[in-house]
Amino acid sequence: MSPAPLLILAPPCSGAEVWAARLHAAGAYALPTLHRFLADRLDDWRALLALSQQPLDHALLRVLAEVFEGGQDEAALARARARLAARPGREGAEPLLRDLAAGVAPRRLVLVEVDAPSRPADLRRLAEALPAATVLQLLRHPWTQGRLQHHLLADRLFIPADVKDHAVEPPRLDPQLGWWRAHHNLDQRLRPHWPAARWWVVDEAAGEAALDALAARLGLATPLPAAAAAWPAWPFAGWGPRSAPYGGEEEPRSPDPVLARLRAEPPAPFDQPLPWRADGRAFAPEVVALYRRLEAAARAQ
Repeated sequence: MSPAPLLILAPPCSGAEVWAARLHAAGAYALPTLHRFLADRLDDWRALLALSQQPLDHALLRVLAEVFEGGQDEAALARARARLAARPGREGAEPLLRDLAAGVAPRRLVLVEVDAPSRPADLRRLAEALPAATVLQLLRHPWTQGRLQHHLLADRLFIPADVKDHAVEPPRLDPQLGWWRAHHNLDQRLRPHWPAARWWVVDEAAGEAALDALAARLGLATPLPAAAAAWPAWPFAGWGPRSAPYGGEEEPRSPDPVLARLRAEPPAPFDQPLPWRADGRAFAPEVVALYRRLEAAARAQ
């Protein structure tokens, strides 16, 4: 029997896929964000993808090609498309995840979700599909996460509504709102209603000894491989072939040197004005309180 999957949940720009790559290098089998929890039935998922401006099926196609077809070249992707098309339209997410877990056995399946934490309906589907999962709620300081997300989205025409401050006119990008919504949903709307899940809060700022201790408790090899070595060796770290180049978060894959600088920059004090706001405001009290509570929970585990 395959071990229960590990599930990494976090807002975008929290380092979730880099953390997944480290677990992959330590003996698990990590996948990028699949976007499968956007709908219950596969037919409904396909219909949503047809309306999306983004190619949200690329990650799943690359995963199916890598796990079942021996690689991610165009021939393997064609077989993966046929494999996905043959699955019943009324199927939920659980059979697909069960097949993936069996396909990577005896390694333990690791799933990453960075969009679902902002959508309670997606989280409900996730909990129903993986009732016995082990959850790693990945905590990155909202200053670092906000700086990264603001840099990525500042010049975009389309910015998700959940990271806009609608109290100003016109609404403006404010990443702390998405950070708070995602972690609030996980902490208050999901965790209390998922009693069978084992739950860990993983503080990115914790020392390597603490992270190694957690990996050991999860049955993985320690010490954990460094991100600089684990990330490029992960099968899903780079871009895919011409027909499915995308899949996964943009932030860790971008060659933009500003992103590397922002990741290394120490977080500023919570009372400092936020660089992405024009009104000189600092973090909202709700954001500070939630971060402090999650930080304490990570230390107490």
